[in-house]
Amino acid sequence: MAQIGSWFSRVFSADATRGLSGDSDFLAGEGGSFYASRLRLHTSEGDPVADPLLLWDPSRARKQRFGLHAHLLADRGDGVARFTDILVVLAAEDWDRAVSEGGQASLDRVRDVLTAEVMQFCVQHSFNPIFPDRPFGISLVRDGAPQLHGHRIGLIAGQFVTGLLPNYYRGPIETSSPTLAVHLNLPGQWEGYRQVGVVHGDQFHYTLGSHWLDSFRNAAFPGPALYQLQQQPDGSLVHVVNPDFQDQYEVGTVRTSDGPAVLAIAARNGGTPVAWIVLAVASRKVPAHQAAAEQGPTPRSRRRDGSSDVSSTSRSRSSPRTRPPPDADVPTTPASSPGVVPPAMATQPLPPEPVASKARTAAGRESDPASGPPVPAPVAPTAREAPAARSASVQIAGEAPSSKPGAWQRTIVPEAIEERIFTLKERGALLQRVHFAQFMEGYDVFVSRTGQLGTAIPDPVAIFQVREDRVFFLAQVEGVRLAGRPLQPDRLIPLRGVVEIEAGGQTFEYRELAGVPAEGWPFLGEIRRPASSAYMVFGGSYRIGRDRKCKVRLPDEPHNDNIVWRMDLDEGDVIRSRAGDIPKSRFYNDSIMVASEHAEIDLTGEPILRNIARHCFSYVRRGSEVFPLFPSRGEPGEQGVVLFPGDEVLVGNNLFEVSFPPAETQREEAPAPEPRDEGEPGIRLRLPGRATASRPEEEPPAAHGLGEAGPAPERPPSKQELDSILGTDAPPPGGITGPRGDVVVVEEAACRLELSRPARLLQVGWMVAGDQVVGNHLGVGIAVPELRIVPGQSFRPRDYAGLQVRGPRGSAWLLDRVEARLKIPDETVSHTEELEGLVLEIDRRDPDGVVDFTVVLRLLLEPWLPDPRARLLALDSEDRLVASLFTLGMPLKVGRALTLGPIRCRGTFDGHDLQISDHLDSYALPDGTFRPFLHRSGDGLPRTVPEDGSPIRVAPGDHLVAGNAVFRFLVD
Repeated sequence: MAQIGSWFSRVFSADATRGLSGDSDFLAGEGGSFYASRLRLHTSEGDPVADPLLLWDPSRARKQRFGLHAHLLADRGDGVARFTDILVVLAAEDWDRAVSEGGQASLDRVRDVLTAEVMQFCVQHSFNPIFPDRPFGISLVRDGAPQLHGHRIGLIAGQFVTGLLPNYYRGPIETSSPTLAVHLNLPGQWEGYRQVGVVHGDQFHYTLGSHWLDSFRNAAFPGPALYQLQQQPDGSLVHVVNPDFQDQYEVGTVRTSDGPAVLAIAARNGGTPVAWIVLAVASRKVPAHQAAAEQGPTPRSRRRDGSSDVSSTSRSRSSPRTRPPPDADVPTTPASSPGVVPPAMATQPLPPEPVASKARTAAGRESDPASGPPVPAPVAPTAREAPAARSASVQIAGEAPSSKPGAWQRTIVPEAIEERIFTLKERGALLQRVHFAQFMEGYDVFVSRTGQLGTAIPDPVAIFQVREDRVFFLAQVEGVRLAGRPLQPDRLIPLRGVVEIEAGGQTFEYRELAGVPAEGWPFLGEIRRPASSAYMVFGGSYRIGRDRKCKVRLPDEPHNDNIVWRMDLDEGDVIRSRAGDIPKSRFYNDSIMVASEHAEIDLTGEPILRNIARHCFSYVRRGSEVFPLFPSRGEPGEQGVVLFPGDEVLVGNNLFEVSFPPAETQREEAPAPEPRDEGEPGIRLRLPGRATASRPEEEPPAAHGLGEAGPAPERPPSKQELDSILGTDAPPPGGITGPRGDVVVVEEAACRLELSRPARLLQVGWMVAGDQVVGNHLGVGIAVPELRIVPGQSFRPRDYAGLQVRGPRGSAWLLDRVEARLKIPDETVSHTEELEGLVLEIDRRDPDGVVDFTVVLRLLLEPWLPDPRARLLALDSEDRLVASLFTLGMPLKVGRALTLGPIRCRGTFDGHDLQISDHLDSYALPDGTFRPFLHRSGDGLPRTVPEDGSPIRVAPGDHLVAGNAVFRFLVD
């Protein structure tokens, strides 16, 4: 038997995962992980038939790598192919145009160009076929052709699909010999056995399933590639149930009353079989030319039907050992079979019909479909023959259907894969917060017209926008739906909770992840969609990361056009740093969020996930519990946790689900860790083992200089040695805000009372001189309150804009492009040194994240201000919702405590004037000086409030200046 490691490396080697950036060339919507990662969608900007090199490399003028060349590069593995032939599916429009304009010759030219490129690729990269006597063949197929069982992918002009599939067998060539005839009984579909295919000696993989690419396809199978038979170059045969279904189905062997061994695909634990299989040795004496005729058209066939395919094989000298003489004993398909099902792409599901019915062979003779071939000599030396089959430990319910006496006198039972298989199934992509807010506003993730998700997709139909710690969704075209409702294009919608999104013909499920109380938690949301699986055999350790050496390879696409840079960094290719200039090209989603070697799965015992990234966390989610795995650079927490079936693994921007069969012996249940924090409802954080719950304050986070404190680690010398860009030093923020404090919040219920009182102190603006930051929290000089509409509504500190005023000169710059806009006078800008007509608009949102109203602030020159170099940032209070944020209502003849900027005092409205008292404690400072507190009566100049603390009277229309806050007293 072939070594198990070799077997898995050939068929179930981990393909590149999709994450956020690696989805753009995957064929979305094709069910089954066996096929999802082996089909790639490509888009050329020209006519790929007129210029066949566009099929080889359509991205020659772009940064992205697409085309057959890129697909081969990604799949070259250890230098031995995991497929025998190459499939290329062309858009129907391109195919039909080529046939109408140039006929078969135009398609032949395409095939010849690709064949030459593939041969050159093999030489340059030492890339070899599985079977030395069978060079790679290339098939061109029209989208929706019968060879695809009529399946239409939906390609538009310029698009094409490449397939590097283990089970795609274009057909026998001159040196091919049939090895096995596959006979099948599908309960409820037909009686007895039917021959549904032939496995040749140079055929690597054969599948039975429900997918349009399976070697034999029938809807009765519960999944794609359910049963898989593989043949190694030494002739050994192994078979397995698709690991995606290993927890539901298994293969067993039974003996029938007339002798042959029969395989059964059945539900686990004695379930009813879904299929009975007999693998019969195929052999009989026929002239070579007759054997070829019975196999159907040769690879160089030329059908001019638009639905046919064009096949070719890279020419090479055939081995004398494998070319049979004209009248040799050639193993082939029996002439009495009901017609040989053509190779993989030409396979058609056989219609259910009684076993006694007649079918016509390729030679035109009628035969009994239940009859079989004469006795042959065994062809596969290491495959076992019945009755020497193992006594199956799998219990099969029911009795296998019997065949006619003597139908099969030699049958084969392949070796079963009995090792435990660990499956890591990708469930979706993760959106992380913006780590480097000092020079990044955020990033975008696009949805293509065919439902791909990626960071480099032209002309998207929708966009996920991440800005700081919020996620928005934006439809670009009609037809996009959110929670079942159509979206208006260009309307920005905040994403909250769990919501279903329909875009590009695909359905995504978005789940909000912000607020999980896990140590180092970076995630804002997850986008769930079907993807591929990675399979690992118990007994080894396997790494997960961006490095090519990792078993589970995460995307590493160096595209950063989707990053929204801060306006002051839009120009230029570098970012200034104390350690030197850092190229912007080093900053892209994958380098920021994913380590080169991020995590490790240890399968030497029961599965354990370990975090090996120096600067990044990994997480395990088990139901409502979250287990953080700390970075390996000396963090005090645990870095490993035992995995259980159904656990979800969060690594970088990839979300996986774990599955594996139980061990033969009952394992000891791992003790449940103690809860650390209940956190938000429905989410519990648990730390595995003895992990401590907190990080010491003196231990610096990785991203120092990018909004976090502590000394920076040494700058990595090259991209190849990067763990993650989170270990990179970068410049400190250019803003002038202090430490962020509590968000200033006004309750909506209180606003109604304030507005309805007979007299009011309305804050009309702020006196601005020098440098100020406008935000919503106590850490800034100008705080614009939030309006809390419902109890529990929470807000995060935000800095909206910076202002600098030096008399007639100054400048303004935008700090938050999501919630604020800077205009001068009607033009939206991000930075200006023009102060005349400057307007700052700040949005206020309802609990659903929709803009409720906008606070408008205007920078005005007011000669009466006490500082002659200052300007007034005036509030537009015509909107009562805006005024409610800045109004202090005065009850009649009842005093109330007031806070006016830095001044705490008491105010009493007597029906005409407002009396201010009890202000001396906050007015006078311990050093004998006073805080700014002035009273402007009518149109006069402001005067300081009496420094002896005596009360002052404020008439309607008067102003008070406390600190930099300016108020006006109003009476109805």
